[in-house]
Amino acid sequence: NYRDSFVETLPEQPKFADYLDRTGEWQEIVEKDADYGEIICRCEKVSKGEMLGAIHQPVPARSLDAIKRRIRAGMGRCQGGFCSPKVLKILSEELKIPPLNITKKGKGSEILKAKTKDMIKETGVKFKDEVRV
Repeated sequence: NYRDSFVETLPEQPKFADYLDRTGEWQEIVEKDADYGEIICRCEKVSKGEMLGAIHQPVPARSLDAIKRRIRAGMGRCQGGFCSPKVLKILSEELKIPPLNITKKGKGSEILKAKTKDMIKETGVKFKDEVRV
């Protein structure tokens, strides 16, 4: 019966930003799981461990916007300029799908169009100023 297995609230996972004044406690968390020691989003202080938690929840985060809404990676001062490539790579690895299939907000909002070298072969365009819109 699905009601027996229903989880009303998700288990709390440690958030790096909550431990800024308690570095000793955070160090213990990192010693248990090194992924919490790798900072993915420096603006919002989000660790790889937090991101993996969001991806592997019962309702997984499967897009950049889903990660942004759940753990705030990409919501900081740079608006994802620094962390989006890392988030995209981790999503691709964890969901076992090609980076070209990672979306911003679902089907039709793919982030990457093609591999750069494939694009050059297709279009012959090598430099930004050669692109005609």
